[in-house]
Amino acid sequence: RCQIKHIENDTFYNVKNLTTLILTGNPITYFGPGCLNSLHNLQRLVLVDVGLSSLQLQMNDLTKLQELRVGTNNIESISLSPFMSTFKEFSLLDLHANNISIIKTDHTAVLREIGRNMTLILSRNPLLYIEPGAFKDIYLRELNIRSAFVSSAA
Repeated sequence: RCQIKHIENDTFYNVKNLTTLILTGNPITYFGPGCLNSLHNLQRLVLVDVGLSSLQLQMNDLTKLQELRVGTNNIESISLSPFMSTFKEFSLLDLHANNISIIKTDHTAVLREIGRNMTLILSRNPLLYIEPGAFKDIYLRELNIRSAFVSSAA
């Protein structure tokens, strides 16, 4: 935890062979629009507890990405950017301990396009509703929803 708050464009310009980037616990308030795009060999991106509110990061050039770990943030939707459907080796999406309460069919469209055995971790989210068909035609190796449903019993 280095108290990193801003990640500017070209921050990682000369770090072309990096395969794992872990920024856990940094209070990041700004991601430059193309700050990750020079990391062509990145396989694991760990942005746990960094204050993210969505998955709409510009990661277009991270085509070798296999794991995206974004637990313990303020993310409310599992919607991924459409370009991620071209990530050939993407196999793990960790969204544990966020604020995801509803999963609709359109939220899972990119997961459906990915179409390979992947692991989806949704544990410790306040899930209230999963739309029928939201996981239709999505091939999951593992779906972790431990402690993810809000109990209506008092």
